[in-house]
Amino acid sequence: MIEYQELLMTAIDSLDLEMLDKIVLEICGAIQYDQRIFFIGNGGNSTTASHIACDLQKGLSEELSVKALSLCDNIALLTAWSNDKDFKFVYSEQIYQLSQPSDMLIALSGSGNSPNILEAVDAAKKLRVTTIGISGFDGGKLAKEVHHPLVIDSDDMQIVEDVTLTIGHIIYREVLHRAGRGELKHNT
Repeated sequence: MIEYQELLMTAIDSLDLEMLDKIVLEICGAIQYDQRIFFIGNGGNSTTASHIACDLQKGLSEELSVKALSLCDNIALLTAWSNDKDFKFVYSEQIYQLSQPSDMLIALSGSGNSPNILEAVDAAKKLRVTTIGISGFDGGKLAKEVHHPLVIDSDDMQIVEDVTLTIGHIIYREVLHRAGRGELKHNT
């Protein structure tokens, strides 16, 4: 138990706080300009994507209007794309159909090498959508492909997943704090 706690704290302490602040500013900008923020992930990160989107949309609803959406949540759509085309396209096809230039895609990936995540980032970049990647291990290909990479310095998947959720909560609290200081437009 102590070893896990030490690994978790080490991974949190090693986060690039400058990049995290830059990501918070990008998200604040997307909210300020009424842009959509799409979240994607696989496995545990798919539920974390949904969790963070929920926190931003519902949790900030009294202060802000946030268009945060998890593309992981429509099981019928995910299985239709998987079955009829290929699992690699489950998120990219949604990006092509739902996004507009200046929207944002936040991709969560433990390894940073999931083909469907990378395909979605490629689609987003083609459409001039801002891309953010949160991944562990060495960041994988995702860290090299996104506009704003945040790499969790751990090669333990459970640690990476825990820290990813922690990052989501940090983002939520920072956006809430900035809204409270009047830095973001409020709901009317």
